[in-house]
Amino acid sequence: MSTGNSLLSRRKGGDFDVSAGTRRYIDPGTKRNMVRIGPGTYFVSSGDDEVLTAVLGSCVGVCVRDPKSGIGGMNHFMLPVQPAHEARPDNVDLRCGAHAMEVLLNEVLATGCPRNRMEVKVFGGADLVGASRPVGTLNAQFAMDYLDCEGMPVTAHDIGGTEPRRVEFFPISGRARVKLIRDNVVHEIKGAEERFQRQLRRTSAGGDVEMF
Repeated sequence: MSTGNSLLSRRKGGDFDVSAGTRRYIDPGTKRNMVRIGPGTYFVSSGDDEVLTAVLGSCVGVCVRDPKSGIGGMNHFMLPVQPAHEARPDNVDLRCGAHAMEVLLNEVLATGCPRNRMEVKVFGGADLVGASRPVGTLNAQFAMDYLDCEGMPVTAHDIGGTEPRRVEFFPISGRARVKLIRDNVVHEIKGAEERFQRQLRRTSAGGDVEMF
């Protein structure tokens, strides 16, 4: 797959804006600088001690970092490719993995990190209980196939299953933390993702913690 700089150039040229889907805040408990990555958006750190976080149901979040500089980013996509009836050559839709991967990789490349130095981790892709389609499986498979085609080994992943996740990614260290969501917000996430063209609302999470 080609990851030319066309989408990145168009982003910088103001053809689309992802800023509304990201939010900076300070975690009240840990006092850490957090950046929430909403659906259909992405964020690349500048090497600061920031923590990138996202709630992922059937969505997938791919985390990429440069281990030398500590610069890294995360995307958050909702479908593997753009629906055929919406596809247009000039339409940049970061809800779709094909666009979300291209833009994230290009921006990390633009910081001077060569492709063969990137560390990659993949999270999400759950097939939520009661969902009408196995979108999570399709998203996860797309991400893994895309990275394999690009010759980029995945150093860690936590994908599949039936439960949503809250992911925290620390670009400086490369560490990632995953909490499974097992409370009454699960149905809210499922409902929001089935209406994938609407905004996914932020929810609280709890459950087991795994480190990657």
